[in-house]
Amino acid sequence: MDQEKVDQIFGLIEESLDEDHAFQMETILEDIEWDSIAALTFMSLVDESFNYAIPPDVMEDAKTIEDLVNAVKG
Repeated sequence: MDQEKVDQIFGLIEESLDEDHAFQMETILEDIEWDSIAALTFMSLVDESFNYAIPPDVMEDAKTIEDLVNAVKG
């Protein structure tokens, strides 16, 4: 995956959290207050931006930012 797409996904993660966070691929989602609302928002934004629906079980298993990036295959 190219860096431009990763940056775009990072932007969607920030938008899902509705605030700016400093995070890296290794950042644990619990540490940035990732909750079910953020997850649903992220799923919707990914679908809108990449025309790809992340399966709910993949989102449920995500523990890090890298997991979220890897979930976006669109």
